[in-house]
This record gives sequence, structure tokens and C-alpha cells, in this order.
Amino acid sequence: MEDDCGLVVLPNSIRVFNILKRATDYLRQRGPVFYLSLILLLGTSLRLFHLTYNSLWLDEGFSVWLASKDVRGILEAAVASEDEPLYYIVLHYWMYLGHSELTLRLLSVICSILSLLLIYEVARIMFESSTAIVAAFLLGLAPLDVWYAQEIGRFALGNLLALSSIYGFVGLLTRRKGIYWIMYVVATTAMIYTFYISFFIILAQNFYLLFAGLWLKRHRDLAIKWVISQMVVLAAFYPWWPRFVEQTHHVGGVSLFMNAARILQQLGITVEIGNISLGYIALLIGIGITALLILGKPVPALWHRLFQYPYFFAWAVPSYLVVLLVSAWRPQSSVRLMLIFLPPFLLALAAGFGKANAILSSHRRLWLTLLIIPTLVALGVNYFVNQKEDWRDAAYIVEVNARPGDAILIQPSYCQLPFGYYYSGNLAYEQADRLDQDLARVVGPYNRIWFVVSLNHAPYYDPDSLVQKWLDAHSTLLLSLHLTRIDVRLYQF
Repeated sequence: MEDDCGLVVLPNSIRVFNILKRATDYLRQRGPVFYLSLILLLGTSLRLFHLTYNSLWLDEGFSVWLASKDVRGILEAAVASEDEPLYYIVLHYWMYLGHSELTLRLLSVICSILSLLLIYEVARIMFESSTAIVAAFLLGLAPLDVWYAQEIGRFALGNLLALSSIYGFVGLLTRRKGIYWIMYVVATTAMIYTFYISFFIILAQNFYLLFAGLWLKRHRDLAIKWVISQMVVLAAFYPWWPRFVEQTHHVGGVSLFMNAARILQQLGITVEIGNISLGYIALLIGIGITALLILGKPVPALWHRLFQYPYFFAWAVPSYLVVLLVSAWRPQSSVRLMLIFLPPFLLALAAGFGKANAILSSHRRLWLTLLIIPTLVALGVNYFVNQKEDWRDAAYIVEVNARPGDAILIQPSYCQLPFGYYYSGNLAYEQADRLDQDLARVVGPYNRIWFVVSLNHAPYYDPDSLVQKWLDAHSTLLLSLHLTRIDVRLYQF
């Protein structure tokens, strides 16, 4: 019997091996397809590795809470929270597949993997296959992209839609096919419903076509189609415009320009906030032009070369200005908001690497090693060091050890969102965010209080730990556990 099984298994194994070998040989012959397949395999592995290692943190809990509403509720809550609505609507329907951590985070993983394909296609259209492979490889390894690909949030989707908009834009300019026009309109509309900051991308695209048409007399045959596409995008965004204005007013739109002026002041371009010095600006422009002339790059030739690749002018170059503005406007959110400007930076790096390939060919392995080692270190830090708040274990401890008559006091109270995702018990939640409130009245009806403190957020609301000190003074501490960035304490009255 064993011999018979062996006779059956061995030919089957050889057959499978031969199929894999032929597939590998075919991909090797295809060249770029083979390398792109390896990049997709590597990128997928990095994004799936430790996908559920960290528990949901605050923003992820908020995303799940908001997406759990119906579409009308999502739109209303998005206005109140000053968020773009599209991602939460997509997540709402995605949640029909399940509510587990793995299922919820897979949406961002898929968006990130599709971004690898899109950056390859954009680079291939604008440059050549070798640059496209390098760009896809860099994005596949990028720690920032991997980090947000493993998070329940709109950032991976926003990155995918920004790449789709650029792909449609570049395809429309270089190939003149209607499918790219449709892709551009759909992707751009979805992009601004996902990321308001992507308005800068649309603005840069329009600036490119305006100057390219007037200065270089290019793409004039696309003028009517382009105007129609912009009108369609504006018409699609028009229903949300009043809410967008309301959100902008809440954030404080004027502060954007004031902070930008402050940055210019620090650079020596303005004398004081809001009072731009034309003399300093003229001096800066003069220094720049002189430097270009000294380097042997005549301005007209440089200008012509800049417009030779619409990708750079319409996306890469303005992105650095956007980084400056957003970092000045909302520095606490700048890293996440900048994710949609990571691909142009990596594509510019890939193009530069290709230009310098002849010079660096003898030391290619050394340069590649110097590029990859810090990237792998950063990925390791993301996986094993930058651990998020452990709401999973906090909820489990409370649920397993709770008794009837207990209550949960979470500080700050909005951290109930990630805690509630894991907690399935029926204890009452109480709030103690206002330090002047009567804590005796809050905890009076209960025998025991589970005091769950976010070490990341509580210091902003209670820097002197007044709530904990009051509980320590008026009750008996039965249990104290220190989890990752969370303290769980049980008090008995």
C-alpha cells in the first residue's frame, strides 16, 4: 500500500514542480512582469504580517463606530467630526463581510496592494519599465505605506484614489483614449470625497495644462474635454459643498494662510505675519535663477524639460509645497495626510536612480544595501516597537473579572470607542472628563469601579491625575494592571 501511494505521489509532485518551473521561466522571460510579481508578493507579505498583532486604537475604533451607522448617519457624523465621508461609506458595506480585525483591516491592505500596480503603470507610461519596477519596489517597502495599510482608516484608500487620478490624467495626456478620461473623472471625484487635501493635486493638474497650452502650445486639442471633466467633478462635489464649507469654517480656514505666512517669516521671506515683503521674494527668485545659470541649466531649457514630463509638474513638484502648508496648518496630522504625496517622492527617487545608474553601476549593490537597511529597520520598529494601545486585553480583563453592580470609567471618555469594540459585557459606562464634576455622585450607585486610563490621551485632560487621586483617597484599590499604554485599575467603595 505504501509503495502504491509513493508511486502516485511522486509523479504528482514532479508534475507540480514542472508546472511551477514553466511558470517561473515564463515570468523570467517576460522580465518586468516577473519582477513586478515578486514585488507584489513581497508587498502583500509585508502588509499581511502582524496584521492583527496590535489591537484597534482610537482612530480605528472611531472608523468602525462611524461605519456602523447607516449612510445618512455617516454623512451627518462626518460633518460633525470634520471628516470626508467616502471611506466610511465604503467601510460600511465592506463590514457585511465581517467585523473581525482581519476583515476590517483587509480593506486598507487591498487598497495598498493596488497602489503598487498603479504606481508601476504611471511610471511605465512616463518613463520606462525599469523605473517603474524601482518605484513599485520602493513603495512596496515604504514603512509609512505599510503602517497605514494595516490600519482601519481612509489613508490607504486616499492614496489609491490619488494614484488613480494621476494615472487617468497622465494616460489622457499621452494616449488620448476615452477610458482614461472616464477613469480620471471617477477617481478624482472619489479622491476629493476621501481627502480634501487632494484639491492641491487637481489644482496642479490645471496649472500644468494651462501653462503647457499657453507656453508650449501642447494639449490644446484636450481643452474642451478637460473643461468638461472639471465641470463634471465640480458637479459631483456640489451636493457636499455646503458641508465642506461648514467643516472648513470649524477648522479655521484663515489659520492655514496665517500659519503659512509664519513659515515664510521663519524662512526670511516675510517681515511679519500677513505682511509679505516683495523685496525678499524678488531676492529669493533672483538667487534661484542665478544658481540655475551657474549650474549650466538655462532657464528656458529647464522650463521646457519641466513640461516634458507632466507627472512631475502636475504632481511631484507641488506636493512639496503642500507638505509645507499642511505641516504648518495641522502638524499633529501631517504625517498621515502626507501619505498621498509619498508616491511622487518615490517615483522621483526611482527616476533619479535610473539616471544615475551608469555612474553607480559598479557600486549598485552597495547603494541598494544602504537604501534597504534603514527601511528594514523602520519596518521592524513599526512591527515590534510602535505598539498601539492594548484595548483588546483591557476589555478582556474587565469582562472576565466584572461583577454585577460594577461600572466602567474610561478616561478620556471617547476612548470608549476602541474599548467598546472588544467589550461585550453589559456594565454601565460613566464619564469623568470634567474635573470639576462631583465624582462622588458619579460613582455613588456602584460597588466597584473599573478605571481604564489611556496613557496617550488622559494627560491632555487630566495632567495631574486628579480623578485617580480622588479614587485612591475615597476607595480601596483591588487591582492595578499596566498594559501597553493603558492602565486598568479596580476600586471598591
